[in-house]
Amino acid sequence: MWDPKGCELVGKCINSRVPAMKCKNKK
Repeated sequence: MWDPKGCELVGKCINSRVPAMKCKNKK
């Protein structure tokens, strides 16, 4: 599941469990 804590503002994922696409999608 998507975790805002694992996503950076730039859309990069700090947590490998979080897909980069989801991070960019949610931002």
